[in-house]
Amino acid sequence: MEPDDIAGLRSKPCILGSHGNYFAPTSVFLTGSKLTVPPLAPYLDAVDGGFAKKHTNILEALDVRPEPSVEDIQYVQKALEASNEGQLSEKALGIAITTLEVATLLGYEPSNFSIPDRMSILRDLPDIVHGDPNVNGGIANFNFTHARVSEDLIGRLGVENSFARATRLAIDFEDEDEDEYAPREKLSNIIKDTLGRYPIETTFNEFLANADDAGATKISWTIDECDNGPYESQSLLTSDLATFQGPALMVYNDEIFSEKDFAGFKEIGQGGKLDDATTTGMFGRGVMSMYHFTDVPMIISGGFYVVIDPQQESLPRNRHWKRKIGVKIALSTARRVAEGQLLPFHGLHGYDKSQDHYNGTIFRFPFRESGRQTTLKDSLRHISPSTTRSLLEDYFHTARISLLFLTNITHVEFYVRGQADPKWCVSAHRSEDSADEVFRQVTVTNAKVDHKSMTDIWRVGITDIEQSPPSIVKIGKGSSKVTECGIAACLQRGVFESIPNNKAGDHKVALPHAGEKSRKIDQKVFCKLPTSSESQLPISFHASFAITGDRKTIAFEDQSELAVWNHWLLTECLPGFYLDFLKDLSPRLGQETFGFWPSRSLTVTSATLSSTVAKAFWGQIMDSEHIAYQIYPTMDQENFVLTQGANDLRRPKQRKARILYPVTSLTNAQFDFLPADVSQKLRPLFQALLVNLVRPPAHISSALKDASSNLQTVQLNSDRLADIFQSEANCLYLEEFLSQFGKEVDKMETMATLLELLIPVPLGDMTSLKKLHGCRVLPRPSLDAPLGLLVWEPPPDSQWNLVATPEEQKLFDFASGSMVNTGIFSRSANKLKTDFLLLRRNPIMELIETPFNVRKLEIGDVGSLLARSDSPSAPGSSSEFRDRWMPMLWNFIKIKFNALVNKAGSDDSTSFTIDDLLSKANLWDQPIYRYHDKKQWQYLTPREFGTEACIVGPKLKRQQDMCALIPGLKCLDSACFPSLLGEAESDLSKPACFERFLRALQMNEKKQKFIIKRSLNDALSAEVKETLRHLVLHYLKKRSTSELVSDKTVLQTLPIWPCFQRSNLSHIPKHVAAVDACFCLHSTLFMPWVKDLGNFVDPQIVKVHERLLLKLKLPLMSTERFWQYIKKDLPPRIESASDVEQFITLIKYLANDRIELSGNVAPNGAGLLCKANSLYAHEKEIFKAAFWGEESSHFLHSELRSLRPFWLSAGLRSLPPSAVVKKEDYLQCALAIDRQWTPSTWNGPFNQNAEVVSTYLQFDRPDFSTWPESNWNQISKVRMFQVKGNQDDQPVYRKTQMRQIAQEHTHCALKDAGRNAHLRVSWSQVKFLKNPPAAGVWEKFPGGGSPSIGTVYIHLQFLIGLCKEVSQYDLQEYLKDVQACYDRLQNDTASKNLPGISEAKIFFNMDTTQIDMIHKPDVEASLTTVKLLCLNSPVDPLPMRVARKFLVPYERLLRVLGCKSIVQPPAAASILSSTSTSYPMSEAMSKIRQLRDEGQLIDIIFKAEGTEKHAHKIFLVAVSDYCKAKFSGEWGRLSEQGENVPVEDIRLSTLSTMVDFAYTGEFVEPQLKDPKDENEIADVLDELLDLLDGTDLWQLTRLHDMVENFLLSASVVPIYVRPDNVKEVKERAENGRSLRLVKHCEDFIAANAWIDDTRLWKQ
Repeated sequence: MEPDDIAGLRSKPCILGSHGNYFAPTSVFLTGSKLTVPPLAPYLDAVDGGFAKKHTNILEALDVRPEPSVEDIQYVQKALEASNEGQLSEKALGIAITTLEVATLLGYEPSNFSIPDRMSILRDLPDIVHGDPNVNGGIANFNFTHARVSEDLIGRLGVENSFARATRLAIDFEDEDEDEYAPREKLSNIIKDTLGRYPIETTFNEFLANADDAGATKISWTIDECDNGPYESQSLLTSDLATFQGPALMVYNDEIFSEKDFAGFKEIGQGGKLDDATTTGMFGRGVMSMYHFTDVPMIISGGFYVVIDPQQESLPRNRHWKRKIGVKIALSTARRVAEGQLLPFHGLHGYDKSQDHYNGTIFRFPFRESGRQTTLKDSLRHISPSTTRSLLEDYFHTARISLLFLTNITHVEFYVRGQADPKWCVSAHRSEDSADEVFRQVTVTNAKVDHKSMTDIWRVGITDIEQSPPSIVKIGKGSSKVTECGIAACLQRGVFESIPNNKAGDHKVALPHAGEKSRKIDQKVFCKLPTSSESQLPISFHASFAITGDRKTIAFEDQSELAVWNHWLLTECLPGFYLDFLKDLSPRLGQETFGFWPSRSLTVTSATLSSTVAKAFWGQIMDSEHIAYQIYPTMDQENFVLTQGANDLRRPKQRKARILYPVTSLTNAQFDFLPADVSQKLRPLFQALLVNLVRPPAHISSALKDASSNLQTVQLNSDRLADIFQSEANCLYLEEFLSQFGKEVDKMETMATLLELLIPVPLGDMTSLKKLHGCRVLPRPSLDAPLGLLVWEPPPDSQWNLVATPEEQKLFDFASGSMVNTGIFSRSANKLKTDFLLLRRNPIMELIETPFNVRKLEIGDVGSLLARSDSPSAPGSSSEFRDRWMPMLWNFIKIKFNALVNKAGSDDSTSFTIDDLLSKANLWDQPIYRYHDKKQWQYLTPREFGTEACIVGPKLKRQQDMCALIPGLKCLDSACFPSLLGEAESDLSKPACFERFLRALQMNEKKQKFIIKRSLNDALSAEVKETLRHLVLHYLKKRSTSELVSDKTVLQTLPIWPCFQRSNLSHIPKHVAAVDACFCLHSTLFMPWVKDLGNFVDPQIVKVHERLLLKLKLPLMSTERFWQYIKKDLPPRIESASDVEQFITLIKYLANDRIELSGNVAPNGAGLLCKANSLYAHEKEIFKAAFWGEESSHFLHSELRSLRPFWLSAGLRSLPPSAVVKKEDYLQCALAIDRQWTPSTWNGPFNQNAEVVSTYLQFDRPDFSTWPESNWNQISKVRMFQVKGNQDDQPVYRKTQMRQIAQEHTHCALKDAGRNAHLRVSWSQVKFLKNPPAAGVWEKFPGGGSPSIGTVYIHLQFLIGLCKEVSQYDLQEYLKDVQACYDRLQNDTASKNLPGISEAKIFFNMDTTQIDMIHKPDVEASLTTVKLLCLNSPVDPLPMRVARKFLVPYERLLRVLGCKSIVQPPAAASILSSTSTSYPMSEAMSKIRQLRDEGQLIDIIFKAEGTEKHAHKIFLVAVSDYCKAKFSGEWGRLSEQGENVPVEDIRLSTLSTMVDFAYTGEFVEPQLKDPKDENEIADVLDELLDLLDGTDLWQLTRLHDMVENFLLSASVVPIYVRPDNVKEVKERAENGRSLRLVKHCEDFIAANAWIDDTRLWKQ
């Protein structure tokens, strides 16, 4: 087709529709569209399918659209409206609804279309609502959607709910500015940008800044986790807000939003504080950080409630049908139309939902639901309550420092709603009198849950900067604010709160929180609040920086105006104020002030805020303005200035008064730049000798030396110290100073350190060295001695200072006054660890080579030293010291002697003997030899050695040991004689040496009480005697008979002859002297068990030395004597066959000789010799059973039983013909059975044996009465009675426990068994026997088989635990068990001492004693404790209960356990007021009452609780002055106007009773329908107490008395006045001025003071 043809068709109906009509191209759309709604014909239609296939090109040329446009649908609606003259027909209505379906399916904006209302009239979207037209709320004039419009379509169209519309109109949204909370830029974009730059952690400080700007003093963060679910959502501004009724973060401050604050919130993102010079931040970008947590923040402040919805999804719509961004409504309106919005705030920080004004501000940030989409932030991170809690826990550390530079805020805290205590809180205390001071102390108290409160103590300085240089211009946001800078130093981190009641000045030492002990102080850069920049200085600093809104960046390096301003603050203002701050701090902290100086190392690092300040600081500290600053703390500890003050908060020690430390300036200071360990060691000395001594830390020292290189500063060095010790006074102080050290090593280290500093290096510089002339500083070996004087070029006759080695000094310390101590410079003595070069020198040894009066000790001086009267070897010297000192002396002498001998050995012309050495040393008459007399060392001279019973100490160890054992023998100490003497005489095997030994023994016998034979026998061991015997034999071989004449007597008395011995008789004496020995050659007579053969010499030895022994006349021992000799040595056991054979032979021999045996002569089965009466006849059954397995220890040896008559005569135990067992024999049998017992489940032999022995007790026997109690006590512990295992005869509830107990062991002792008579009170705790003993036997045991009261109590508790398991069938038997336990407890006075019985739930409080009529549920429900029981009360004083019939028989037990009676005080006497009006009953009064009841002649109508009460004024005035006064006022006015008189403070029943009383003068006492109905009692009591209040108010005295009389009547008062309500009754009685009732309540409380459970005395 041609283009002209196409143009002609565009306006003509040329296209066939799907319903057979033709349409213009603009009124059709293509087939295949997603629309499936009914047709819009005749206005719009889809192209017919067949037509479309044939004319595809034409449709394309005519631009037929795939779907209708907005304009098409609007055209249809307008056409419908025009053709129907406004009100649509049914058909038109259907088409209109279809247009809306099409529009919503195509996603068109609903506000572009009209919606039919109930009258079928099309309405714009803002003019129509949906919902129930019958709901109240001012919606009568609303246009509601037509009924044919579906709920689904309504939802897609976004039609407003009628209730929401009514709410919106009620709060007058339309009267507000449409753009009140809409910024110039789209708010969601601003928020998203802000959140990208403000981390979530900044939220807390931003709101802290805003609260401080608002003037608030407190800010509190609260997490509301909604543990009980979301808040009620029925009454909200819109239903869409219901999703925000759940968990939320809330923040409170105690100031109210001003109009300026509200305006700032409107302009959020633009900032509402720009023009306020006193504020910290801006109410805009920073506060938007709240959107990290929420999409819809809410605020209550003053009289308003505010909600912000940046996404415009939840708030009501405005007149343009757009969602509001934010609303601000009065609290009174919010309470009326949307109370649910206020519920999350209710009860928080004093806010109540009934208030129309709140004196504070609460922000609420409802948390986003997990997975909820938001356009306010890019991050998908979900912020939950737990995440927020972690953030706030971490914020605690920031909060500890955030208050330092703020103006108003003093308290920050964090709560979890519903918990009484905060998770943490931080409070800052600033002294009020220091508010305008530049420097002040700020005490920051902080506490975390489960931690003690702690305090950080800061010194804070803030100064205003009043003028800047002309070239410096303050720019940026906040440029109009006050300019200031500040410094904060933490004086103490983490001090515990002081305890106020301690002694004066006493307080606890501060410790950090758990986990913070080693935590460093977080020093920050502040711009009023902490920024993200860390302070690298030991202080935090603050200035009015030009800072970006997100507090992230402080530019200072570029040339921008902003950076120039900040650079000026960093380089000029802050360094200068830093020095002022130190000037303030130094007198307060003294030496600790250096800890707050900046490090010089910062000045060479890359440029940072801190390094910039530090570099400027070190530049200004040496300028002319600051060189005189008193900022250098001195070490003058004795010159403190005391001022009155509080306890020292920096130190953990107590002070009486605060001190100001002395300080000085740079020009007056004497600097100690010595190494740290050197300075530390000498500091107390320098402090005493110098003034203005300044000792900075190492890093400060280095910085000061560098900074002051061009200045003449005084420093400690060698020349300065030489000047000091030229003074004798200073030298005396040095001596006193050294004497104060308790440890010698400290003195040595101190003196060595001082001399290394004092004596210059190198020594070639004689000018400096000569300055030491006159210094008395030389140390003596004893550092407590006076110091030696240094003299330059001394005269010949001068006293010299002798230099000795440390060992020589120690040896000759008695002459220390002339010696010099050089040992102080040895590495072992010097403990100082330092790299200081001087410590590697020995300055005193260097002085030997100088002209000073110092030389070494020479060997020729030793003799003269020993000759001194104060020498340790001199008479009268301390023996203890001499003993220690003498070996050291000999060690020294031997070294010197050996040196002489060695020197002589190298020179053939010279040799030394021992005499030569002693002579050279002049030691002949010096007591320098010694021996030990077993008490102490004794000394003798070399001359005395030859005249005493002395020998040289042998070299051989065994000879030394032998000599040491001989009393009186003196052996010289090998350490204390010359080496040559030891080589000449030190071995007893040499004849001359052994002769000296024998002579020494003889000297001892002559001079002392020493008998050689006895003394040596006692002193020497067998081994030593052998050593001596060999020495004797060796000596005899070396000497002839003639040479032995003088020594024969001594040799015969030596106890050296070995006796006969066996390997098993090692305790027999080994040796005897020849004069005492028994000699025998016939060893066969020595029986194996004979022990005492001490005097019998070994026959082999006798044979070897027979020639010598023949000279001794020795008698032989006879057989008779031999038996008497061995009788005492019978062996305890006969074991081997040979021993048995020999023993049988011996016994037969003794029996044949009729020798009466006694003692242990009868061997048992194991061969042990016993007394015959300790063994039993093996053939008796009871003995066989008892001693089964023990036959060897209780029966005769089998080889000796053939001699039974002999043993019976000796006492063997058996049974008489009557078979009566002796008590002692039965006890042993029982104990033997107990030994057989094992914990195994079954043991056949034991069972049989135990039955044999226990059967003897199953019958009463006459001899039992003679058995002592001790026997019965032991028998009761024997486990020989079989436990009854079959429990089939027991009730079901008993069987399990009794079987379990029975299965523990098959047998038990009587003490652990229960007697059948006591089964009810113990079956769960004890075993019962299959064959119990006779009744008489039970009575012999302690307790007679009755269980202890403790066992009964445990059994009762077990019974109570079974309550739910007992069947109704067994219930009667079960309750009998319980009653039996109650009886037993009641009859035992020890019951009250049972642990926990007063609290135990063990009493069934049932109202019957007929146990066969009791049902199980009643039993379970009645279980209680004695603490909840009482006696003698007509009603249950809840929560207590009166003891019922089931417990009445056990009243005595209950009382013992503390159960008491409820005591009612005597009822008060009834009274009636004498002034009360009398009311005679007459026919006239009856008619008047009738008139009132009929409503005739009524002149007053009261209204209470919505009900009218008629009356006549005259009667009320007659009985009540109160009514009389009211009728003259408001009541009279209301009645004259025909209005009801409202009585809001009196309930209807009370009003009716009082009005009726005016007519009758009577009080109808209430009667309880059910005296046990607690609810009825409470209701009646409430009415009576209200009546007392009403009669008191209306001054109805007579009725008041009547009510009070009724309540106090003896039969009524116990019902209404009880422990559970007495305090409430008393309080109500006080309000109603019922004084008698008040008195009764007080008496009741006093009478029942035993009720100490506070839950009963309800407040």
